[in-house]
Amino acid sequence: MEENIFKKTAKRHRSLWLSVFAVAVLALLPIASRANVFEGDQEASVRESLNLYGCYAEDLSVGSSTAEATHDLLYVGCNSANGIFVSNDFGTTWTGPVDGSDFGTISDVAASDEANTAYMIGGIKLYKTADGGASWTQLGAEENLMNFGQQMEYGNGRLVSVYREDDQVGVYDEAAGSLSLVSVTGDANNSVAYVAYAGGDTWYALAGANDNNTFYYSNDGGDTWVSSGAVGNLNRIAVNPSNPDYFVVSGEDGLNYTDDGGQTFQTLNYVGSATTSTPTVTDTGWVYMSLSFTSDNGANWYSVANTTDGVHLKGDWWIIDSYNNHYYTKTGTGVAYTTDLSTWHTSNEGLQALTIYDLSIDDTKDVLWLATLGGFVKSENFNTALSSGGQPTWSDFIKPDEDENGNSNIDGTDAVWVDPANSDVVLVSALGRMWRSVDAGTTWTEVEYDGSNVTDFVQDFDGNLYLTYRNNSEGGVYQSTDNGVTWTDLAMPVAPANAITVDGDNHLIVGVGIEQDNAGAHRGLYFYDGSSWSQITEDSSHPLYGRLVNDVLCVSETGYTYAAVADAAPDNGTNGSLYGGLFLSNDSVTWDSWSQVSDGLMNDMWAQSLASEDDGQFIYVSSARPAGTGYVFKCDFTGENCGTYYEGLIDEYYNALLFDDFVSVGTGMYRYESKATLTLQKLKKKQHNKYRLRATLTDNATSASLNSRTVKLMYKLKASGKYKMLKKQKVKNGKTVFLVRKRGFYQLRWKPVSDVDTSAYSSVVEKSGILRIKKNSYKLQLTSLGL
Repeated sequence: MEENIFKKTAKRHRSLWLSVFAVAVLALLPIASRANVFEGDQEASVRESLNLYGCYAEDLSVGSSTAEATHDLLYVGCNSANGIFVSNDFGTTWTGPVDGSDFGTISDVAASDEANTAYMIGGIKLYKTADGGASWTQLGAEENLMNFGQQMEYGNGRLVSVYREDDQVGVYDEAAGSLSLVSVTGDANNSVAYVAYAGGDTWYALAGANDNNTFYYSNDGGDTWVSSGAVGNLNRIAVNPSNPDYFVVSGEDGLNYTDDGGQTFQTLNYVGSATTSTPTVTDTGWVYMSLSFTSDNGANWYSVANTTDGVHLKGDWWIIDSYNNHYYTKTGTGVAYTTDLSTWHTSNEGLQALTIYDLSIDDTKDVLWLATLGGFVKSENFNTALSSGGQPTWSDFIKPDEDENGNSNIDGTDAVWVDPANSDVVLVSALGRMWRSVDAGTTWTEVEYDGSNVTDFVQDFDGNLYLTYRNNSEGGVYQSTDNGVTWTDLAMPVAPANAITVDGDNHLIVGVGIEQDNAGAHRGLYFYDGSSWSQITEDSSHPLYGRLVNDVLCVSETGYTYAAVADAAPDNGTNGSLYGGLFLSNDSVTWDSWSQVSDGLMNDMWAQSLASEDDGQFIYVSSARPAGTGYVFKCDFTGENCGTYYEGLIDEYYNALLFDDFVSVGTGMYRYESKATLTLQKLKKKQHNKYRLRATLTDNATSASLNSRTVKLMYKLKASGKYKMLKKQKVKNGKTVFLVRKRGFYQLRWKPVSDVDTSAYSSVVEKSGILRIKKNSYKLQLTSLGL
């Protein structure tokens, strides 16, 4: 994430998980009404999608909208929160789940033979749709069956799914509407790796322990299972649809086939990795694996052709639709299909499931770069589009390692930085490598760099660049004094570095730690004074000793430093203890004095990312955890007033927060607008024979007073009349008092005016409730009469 708001605060870039807050210095138009499950109008804020589309497609399944097998419905499961999408035009456009859905990450999807019917695994739960994806119903809730694995298949009216407990599979009988668990091996110490439908009532499975799986088969629809005796380090099965005796297995033991129902296996002579992709067998016996295929049991392998610019095939899986002669496979950003194994058709329109790891914005706020799962993306009209009420224009996915044939090894990305003063200069990181462009991404030069995965960039007050990197328990910091051309290792003590910030004296503070390593030297905070390193949290009595610090932020205007800590409470929060969360300090001398913010935040918080606004008067911190709900919290700078800013979805992550038009990146990209509350109250005592009306203006998330803002007092004599402005006054110390004499109806109004307020708050005029004063009476009516 990059932050470039304060004149005294170093320009910084931050990479964490999946969300970006950007609050730009521009007047935003009201966000339109939304029935989109990925958007929301909540008590403290409003969220709007910025329509950046893409998907890490775990699987695709072809279904039909009628009883005839027309294969006109596509269901794709994306590795993201609520990542289930349906297309009825062969992937030209996609429709997501309805508002109110909260399924978690989608790991698999399978269409039924029944019209408009399909199944999906969302999180660890099993769901069914009978209306083409318009709605989904959880299966197994009454039986408390809610621990499904990440793979399933459908066949002949039955759905069989891997289950996470013991050696069981879930078997759903479509006609009976019943779901039950069945043991495959008879040994609870085993687990099921994969299931496959073989035709009729026959099913296959791989199950075992310690990556040593045995082949099992069922001839009664999955109700009972028998071992064939074949054993190997195998984890996937693909069956010939017209010949169940011919199937392929893959794993560490390679890619092998059998033509006798699993009695004997032979190699397919596949030279690539057989562990990362799922094989597919056509009804003619052709085998597809990754981006290769064979038609003669591996005697010859051929590469899948791609003559379409801009389509980056991955080949992690293949779905063959013989009815429409469509070959579907995974791309770097979604799904594509071909009819000739050469020309490809793809569209991500509507796929609000793109995973975004990082972002960076220039000083104009128009040039915004994103690091995504699929490549790098930029907008050159971000500020201009939002200020006019429109949507930013996004580039195609940019891959700096792309060769002349359009091939690229980039899948996931790490971090991105754009020079705030010269947006032609861009640094990107992926694959443990780094590239630099001086022409806004048209051409790239690889940068010599001995580190690994970049986690963060920051620029200090003198224009020097720094980056943090991490590789398991190792990591460190590099410096560049020539705008990213060359880099020097600053020899930080070895630790997995997550984030870096610059304090008011131009010193560096680095947050370190990973979940798998709890060594004290590999967690907490490190400090660099320009010549030497020290670990701030070295002493075991330090409040942040042994804490996993995901993000760190210095705000020189307030003198506070903040740390986002991602650790579970030792007792899981059951006794009210706090472990992970938001920590703060205003001691920049010894760095010994730290306190944890508790009020308004969660117990057992897994804090991810930080951002600040309004000269550091407000701080944002995100929290997310697998199978848990993602949150963004907002606090005043002292941490005394905190509250929920936005409640996200299950499995929704916020990888980075940027305050420059509050935007979040993680699963998709979103803009946020805060809400404020106006209250109007008549005080008991008069002043100069006038009524005293007290006005207060507070932030909805934190309940903190919004000072130095001008509020207007509106008045009308009759309920049917029109309001006119009577007076306007500035709020001080959280309130202001109006003196009025007339009976009638009064209401407060406030509209953001300053750059900070127009960036942070909704441009819709905030209104208080209506206060009525009757002649010679102190009786008042507080009513909710609408806007």
